[in-house]
Amino acid sequence: MKKYICATMIGVYSALALAGCGGGGGGGGGGAVTKAITKVYLFGNITSSGKVVATVQTTLNLPAGVLVNYSSAPGIKTGTFPLRKGVVVSSGPIKILDSGISGTYKIVDGIEGGTLQLLMLNLPGTSQVALKSSTSANSGSGVEIATVVFTLVTPGSLPTSMPLKDSAAAVGQDLLSTHDISYPVDSETHFLTTYQ
Repeated sequence: MKKYICATMIGVYSALALAGCGGGGGGGGGGAVTKAITKVYLFGNITSSGKVVATVQTTLNLPAGVLVNYSSAPGIKTGTFPLRKGVVVSSGPIKILDSGISGTYKIVDGIEGGTLQLLMLNLPGTSQVALKSSTSANSGSGVEIATVVFTLVTPGSLPTSMPLKDSAAAVGQDLLSTHDISYPVDSETHFLTTYQ
């Protein structure tokens, strides 16, 4: 865990340093950072060969200055909206079908910041993937499961912070022989953000 957090913090500070340097072309345009790219990692002790991860539900509380590509009627700046296709994609060593990824974006006042709730379903049937996490939040490096693309409100203006983890993530574990779903209490998701 310490190794992962150190590596995460080094990556974040490196990205911040690189994004803050570079360029002095003055006035906006060339080379300005416009996106925050967040990788989602799953931690948990799901080690039985007869079990797979069935669901992952996690929440990212976003700071001001970061936008999610949500869907809403023009001019509406309050409410909960579904995400547009492609904002969240499956990534890492094992892919979940695009049809199994959904999410909502909640905004209260204005369009900066908000809460992103992400749901990943490891759909049953022939397409089901044996997604497993054999590491623990206390050790190892986790398993990458998704990438989320955010837009910065002001190009070149990085947020003061981005979420690092969700200790309350709900991870459903499917026992394939009976299809009983359990929720290991040690599961959580971690987030690593870089900027482009």
